[in-house]
This record gives sequence, C-alpha cells and structure tokens, in this order.
Amino acid sequence: MLLYGTFGLDYEDRFVGQARTTLRDVVSFYPAIEFFTNRTVISETMEIFLETDLQNMFVNVVFFQMREIDLPDEFEEALKQVQIAQQQYQIALYEQEAAIVRAQTAIIEAQAQANITVLSAEATAETYIISMEAQAIAVNITLSAEKLAYYAMGQQLNLTSSELLALLWIMAIRDHDSSLLIIGADTPILIERELNNTNIL
Repeated sequence: MLLYGTFGLDYEDRFVGQARTTLRDVVSFYPAIEFFTNRTVISETMEIFLETDLQNMFVNVVFFQMREIDLPDEFEEALKQVQIAQQQYQIALYEQEAAIVRAQTAIIEAQAQANITVLSAEATAETYIISMEAQAIAVNITLSAEKLAYYAMGQQLNLTSSELLALLWIMAIRDHDSSLLIIGADTPILIERELNNTNIL
C-alpha cells in the first residue's frame, strides 16, 4: 500500500531513475582507470549505496553485478597505449635482467678460466721442480757410485790420490773428441805418452 501510495503505477521508472542516480554518484568517486584495476571494490560500493537509497523506496537489493563498463573511445585508446607501454617496460626489465645474468656468467667463466690457467702454471712449475730434483738425485747417486768405484780402483792399483786423479783425467781425455782438445806440456797425457815411448824404446 505504501509503495502504490507513494509512487503510483510508475514505481518502476522511479526505481530505475534512482538506481541510475546512485550509481552515477558512486562512479564520480573513482578515476576511470580504477574500473579496470579496482573493479571488485567499486562494485561492492555500488551495491551498498543502492541498498541504502532503494530501501527508502521500499525496495530490497538482493543481488547486484557490474557486468559492463562503457568508456569513451579516446579513453580506451589511451588506456591501451598505457598497457602497451607497461608491457614494453616489463620486457625491457626482463632484457636488462637477462643481460646482467649474461655478464655475471661471463665474469664467472673468466674467473674459472683464470683459476685453471694459474693451476696449470703451478702444476707445470711443480712438475719442473720435481723433475729437476729427480735429476739431481740421480746425478748424486751416479757420482756417489763412481766415487766408490774409483776409490776401489785406486785401492786395487795401489795408487796415490794424485795418481788416481791423473788416471781419471787421462780416461776422460780418451773419451773426448780429440779435435777440440788443447793440451799443455805438463798434462798427464803427455807424461803417459813419454812413459809409453820410453817403454817402447
């Protein structure tokens, strides 16, 4: 009775008009971009205001859904350009991050290669040192063996130290290339030759 008494038979038009007014007022609170970024909150706000305003007109809002948003073509084009710019910005960020990763990878690879070079050089140096030490040990062993052999030979031939040294010198000269020898008058080889000549005569 109150509904008909207040609005008569044109109550439907009054409801639609009030709903449009309420929704238009709510829309004025928000920038256009938020209808795409904050749509859920705006829809809930619209429903609350509709419930309040339409209750005064004996109407209960059971369900409300904002299904379509119609914006001026210029705004939609501008919004599209903004979205394209944002996508390009994200692509640039990804490319920058990829470049940073590539640079860091190159640094790591260079450091690893430098470490390999250092380790290789150290290994080569260590190998050379070990080889030289082994050769020194071998020479020492050889010299020690020769020393013992020469000492035994001197003992067996009953030679003095000077005679043993002269004999060793002669043996060395005989094994040497004669074209490269320069021998003085007092060398053991001449003495040996004189002795040999004397024995022959």
